[in-house]
Amino acid sequence: MAPKRNDFYFNAFIEQSEFSIQIVEKVKNIFENYNTINLRTSMDEVHLLEHTADIKHHEIMEKLSKEFIPPIEREDIVVLTQLLDDLTDYLEDIPILLYTYHVKTIDQAMMQFMDVIDQSVHQVMKLLSVFGDFKKDLTIHKYIIDINRLEENGDILFHEFMYKVFEEEHDARYLIGQKEMFTKFEGILDTAEDIANEVGNIIMKNS
Repeated sequence: MAPKRNDFYFNAFIEQSEFSIQIVEKVKNIFENYNTINLRTSMDEVHLLEHTADIKHHEIMEKLSKEFIPPIEREDIVVLTQLLDDLTDYLEDIPILLYTYHVKTIDQAMMQFMDVIDQSVHQVMKLLSVFGDFKKDLTIHKYIIDINRLEENGDILFHEFMYKVFEEEHDARYLIGQKEMFTKFEGILDTAEDIANEVGNIIMKNS
């Protein structure tokens, strides 16, 4: 009789990615209905989601500490679950930065970047949804490629924006705030790419 497959970690990775989906949807709503008066409330709502995601991360680590033979290498589980936790943390930072730097309006460039982030986070969830069946599912590499492509698109947006913002006349406070925001946006896409690459590495080691 074949041993029962341990799906706990694969399912837990999906759950972690679902928290990122919930946060990115909340942040999109903040952008689309931007009102600085409501930012504190929105920050609290996003923090609650991030805190719940932290609990899932700790649950994974606690189980791993007691696991005799995990389905993939212990170190790979640690790296992947940490990257997924980082993703929720960085998404939570967006409304915090909006509040901290007194961002008055959400401009088109921010909306464009947020759209790329939204696509990337959704692709991460799709990737992890098929990760548990990586030996049979042929779509998994498509998701990895898509996430890498979106990160490249983000790089282009970042450099175009930075060129434009420093070409114009702005005070130092505006420049610092905008640079921090767009650096965080880029960091979120970098983290999504790191998740995709880590999944790719795990597949290579276990194929």
